[in-house]
Amino acid sequence: MKILQFRAENVRGIRAIELSPNGEPVTLSGRNEAGKSSVLTAILETLTGKEGGLPIRNGADRGEVSIKIGDYQISRVITEKSDRLVIKNRDGATYGAPRAFLKDLIGPMSIDPLAFIRLDEKDQLKVLFGMCPGLEKALSDINSRIVGLKEERQGIKRQGDQVKADLDRAAVYPGVPEVEISVAQLTGQLNGILEANGRISNHKEELEGIQREAGEWDTQIKKLQDRMATLRMDLELAGNELAGTMKTKAELEASVKAKQEAIGQPTDPQPIMKQIQEADAINAKVRANKAKADMQAKMETVKKSYSDKGTAMKAAEDEKKSLLETSAMPLPGLSVQEGTVIYNGVPVKDLSTAARVRVGVALAIAQKPKARIILADDASLLDSENLKVLQETCQGAGFQLWTVLNDTTGT
Repeated sequence: MKILQFRAENVRGIRAIELSPNGEPVTLSGRNEAGKSSVLTAILETLTGKEGGLPIRNGADRGEVSIKIGDYQISRVITEKSDRLVIKNRDGATYGAPRAFLKDLIGPMSIDPLAFIRLDEKDQLKVLFGMCPGLEKALSDINSRIVGLKEERQGIKRQGDQVKADLDRAAVYPGVPEVEISVAQLTGQLNGILEANGRISNHKEELEGIQREAGEWDTQIKKLQDRMATLRMDLELAGNELAGTMKTKAELEASVKAKQEAIGQPTDPQPIMKQIQEADAINAKVRANKAKADMQAKMETVKKSYSDKGTAMKAAEDEKKSLLETSAMPLPGLSVQEGTVIYNGVPVKDLSTAARVRVGVALAIAQKPKARIILADDASLLDSENLKVLQETCQGAGFQLWTVLNDTTGT
């Protein structure tokens, strides 16, 4: 739907003008202050229905704009006390809600191709997301996941730094057993040795007693032998007593031999006592070695966790890249990066004039408005090459382009 006829009288800098482009592109050329921009403003303010934006020309008491677009006639009559907008179809029927009709007819940026460029970054994103349903939420989900992974990874790094610091401070003792020495077990062994040595001591005392008793019997035997020499008469009795004494002595000698065999050699407790004294120091080193080994294992776990988070972050970034590459953008090369709309890798605000024109027109066209009109009031700022880009882009998309050019010759 394009403008087939435009007529205006006494609005802004226009006294009276009538154009019948029949849908063809229109270029308004002339000196500064000739009213060229007033024509585009009159079209813009009328088609958007914005109140108060279309003043009456100085000295006039009534202004009017009439636009035939497709099968519709849009008229706007302005006085000092009223601003009346009327829309009729080809059959002459009038629309009761003209501004609602215009909102449906005109895209939010279809008339002004550089409106998008003038938006701040936040509003540019909002517009772009509105043209790509689901993209904003998908990007938000991925970005939230990336932020979460970054925070987790930073936490893991801090944990790894602490483990590394602990690991660097930890001492290692070579030649120390892997398992702690059991002091209780050594103490048991010591107690056993001391008990065995006590028994040996008791046996020795008993042996000395037996030996003393045997010596006493030797003395008695000597006395008896002397008595036998002098008392032949008691020989038989003494012989019997001697036999008994000899038997007793034999039994005592056997007992001495048995005790000697039972006594054995005492065990030296000093080695066990030394082990007990050294056990605490050795065990402290064993525990230190084990603690360091545990820290090394923990460090490996932290490294793996950190690496896994990095892999997950890369996967999320790849997913984000794939999402943007496969999204149906209004213009090839248009994308989103760090909360900013970019074109071919460059933020929109930093684009050249030609690139801005491409982006702005592409977004205007992508809204697919019913009114296929582009108003380029600042086309005079474009060089011939960029102007050609604008014209060809609009023509290729089937849009009617209205441009304003300054002509110092006045022709």
